[in-house]
Amino acid sequence: MGHVSLIRQRRRVVLAQGAPRIVPGMTLDMMASHAVPFWTTSEDLPDPANRVTVDRDGTIRLTYTPNNEEAHRRLIGRLKGLCSTSSATTST
Repeated sequence: MGHVSLIRQRRRVVLAQGAPRIVPGMTLDMMASHAVPFWTTSEDLPDPANRVTVDRDGTIRLTYTPNNEEAHRRLIGRLKGLCSTSSATTST
């Protein structure tokens, strides 16, 4: 249970957050104009132990254990495989 979606075009400001400071803005603009960004998401399986509760004093508590992580790893692997056959590069 998951999907891969194309998202809006990447902008220089987003790429700059992960780039060394010495990278010129025009380089980031060029990278952004050639980027095809994806959003990959998957869902946890239902688990009655995962829940949100509110205590008597109004404190919100989240009890959560991730699950379905193997399916998410397979989805990421599939996307990377598709990108490698199309001469694309990936970053996570």
